[in-house]
Amino acid sequence: MVWLGPPSLILAGCAGWSLGAVGVAVAGLYLRSLDGNRRRAVARAVRDQRLALARDLHDFVAHDVSGMLVQAQAARLAPELPPRIEDALRRIEEGGQRALTSLDRTVHMLNEPARGPAPGIDGLQDLADGFSPTVRVNLAVEAEQISREASATVYRVVTEALTNVRRHAPRSTTVDIAVTRDRDMVRIRVDDDGGGGLPEGDDRGGGSRFAEHRRNGGFGLAGLAEVLETVGGSLSAGPHGAGWRVTAAVPV
Repeated sequence: MVWLGPPSLILAGCAGWSLGAVGVAVAGLYLRSLDGNRRRAVARAVRDQRLALARDLHDFVAHDVSGMLVQAQAARLAPELPPRIEDALRRIEEGGQRALTSLDRTVHMLNEPARGPAPGIDGLQDLADGFSPTVRVNLAVEAEQISREASATVYRVVTEALTNVRRHAPRSTTVDIAVTRDRDMVRIRVDDDGGGGLPEGDDRGGGSRFAEHRRNGGFGLAGLAEVLETVGGSLSAGPHGAGWRVTAAVPV
């Protein structure tokens, strides 16, 4: 709309009409930046989890291939082997050596820092004991005969869940961890009281605002959830009573 009048009045009117649009644009850009930051953070977490799994896979596969090489080399020492069998054992040994070289080259490309073997279920007790002197961690593990890959993934899920407690539930006094095997899955459940034993709905600890803060807090669990989905597992997290619950299923 244009009307006859002093230029200053026209400019002031246009500025006033523009305030609403400018406010909406600023709010939209701010929300879009938050969403973009979250997507990038989740992508980084997924990438880190995949790199960690790739490094663990190198450790496991290299161990098995090394065992195959030893068996092939030992078989070649047997006396009076038929030429065809000796040639087949030689090709197995050479193929194993090439596989180990490729694995080492791939991990070197990941620029992996020096580290020890990937911890597994056996390391959960040390993880629970060293969590926090002010938080009681109850650990129950009933999972046997699972692969080393699954064991390492279980350890990583529990580590992320405890990190979530430390970061977003400073009033927690108790954390319950249960790891059980259910047919071809390892079930993981991590519960914390979150509000220091406060009743459900008390905003001083375990209320809805606290749950929302924790839902938007970290990205390690989100990255693990995407990784587990690709291998047929699952992970979920959400409010439970006055605290928080993380559940996961890892293929054995």
